Amino acid sequence: MDWTAVIAIFAVFTTFLSPVLIFKLTTRNQHSAKLDDRRAVLYTEATIYAQTLDSMLNRITDPYSTFVARPELTHADVITARMRLIAPPEILASWQQIVADEEVLQWNFSEDSAGGGAVPLDYPAAVELRESVKKFYDVSRSASVGK
Repeated sequence: MDWTAVIAIFAVFTTFLSPVLIFKLTTRNQHSAKLDDRRAVLYTEATIYAQTLDSMLNRITDPYSTFVARPELTHADVITARMRLIAPPEILASWQQIVADEEVLQWNFSEDSAGGGAVPLDYPAAVELRESVKKFYDVSRSASVGK
């Protein structure tokens, strides 16, 4: 067999194979883009929730703050369920820490400030929640930018 025949066979083979490869690569890229879009929506919902907690922390630690209604948010359990499906483990863990710290703060706040009023800036449950929120911001930002 001479080289011309080998090259011709190779050309025919690649001509028929290239559409299949292009289809596979395009499909994979579309799936990856859809997953990235879902993660962006999820991280935005979680960040809005975290921002609301951050604002709430500012209100409960400021003795001159007035009550501000909390906006309608996606429930934390719904966000957690979505996180379990598509978020990387470090973002899921950071989110779960926010949820746990929020529950601790709510419990402690209801027990310690029955008469209402502000809590000190160094109130342990508020400090923990604020640190969890900041960590979540950092982890989710690095995951979004790192792509």
